[in-house]
Parts: sequence; C-alpha cells; structure tokens
Amino acid sequence: RAQAILRDEVSSQDLDLQQIAARAGLSKFHFVRAFRKKTGMTPIRYLNSLRIDIAKQKLQTRTRPVIEIAADVGFTDLSGFNKAFKRHAGMSPTQYRNFFQAGALRDL
Repeated sequence: RAQAILRDEVSSQDLDLQQIAARAGLSKFHFVRAFRKKTGMTPIRYLNSLRIDIAKQKLQTRTRPVIEIAADVGFTDLSGFNKAFKRHAGMSPTQYRNFFQAGALRDL
C-alpha cells in the first residue's frame, strides 16, 4: 500500500512524508521504518528511483530537453536531477540518451 501511495506521488514536486504517512494510516516515523523494512530503502530513495526509471523511458523515446523531463518526473532543479540520475543509472541523463540512441542506430 505504501509503495502504491508513493507511485501516485511520482510527478509531485512537493512531497510531504507526513501527508503520505497519514494516507497510509501511520505516523511519519513508523511509515519510514516500515517502508525501509519492506523495500530496503527510504521512501525518498524509492520515489527517486521510480522518477529516474520514468525519466529513462522518456530519454529513450523523446527529444525534449533534459530539464523538461526532470520537471515532468518531479525534480525542481536540474542539478538535483542530474545527481540522482547518475547515482541510479551510472551516467548523466545526456550520456544515457546518447548511449541509448547510438545503440538504437546500430540496431537499424
């Protein structure tokens, strides 16, 4: 249930753990503990992982600027998005797009 609640918040830029915990019927502290026990990561890290996965899909299929994709998935600044993306994917969003497009071109 908690994971489903966070999936609903993927594009939200104003994430409030207190409100999400309340929606799950838990205190903020208990929500974070229970979530980490179930998933192995904090709610914020889980949410960022979901956001980056969606961004990866958008980078593969669209030519929109990276900053627009970052905003689409709930990041308020490009720097934070770039850091989170690199931590999750091992490369910058632009490198990911270029890598994916180069691979797609070889497959033609």
